[in-house]
Amino acid sequence: TADHPELFGEEGKAVLYFGSPEQAADKCRWALANASERHRMADAAHEIVTGGGHTYRDRLRTMIEAAAA
Repeated sequence: TADHPELFGEEGKAVLYFGSPEQAADKCRWALANASERHRMADAAHEIVTGGGHTYRDRLRTMIEAAAA
């Protein structure tokens, strides 16, 4: 979605983007062949999600705070 680049940044920083099933398969094959890059991106994506307030726990906290207001 349009939100993903805003959250994860440019392609290759933390994720790979695709626009078709064929492109997804190509990028999946690339990731399988490039373990060190795959692990680096996985670590970066994990840090963005868990360190940036984007977990389900964070969403739940926001909902509870909104309901209490």
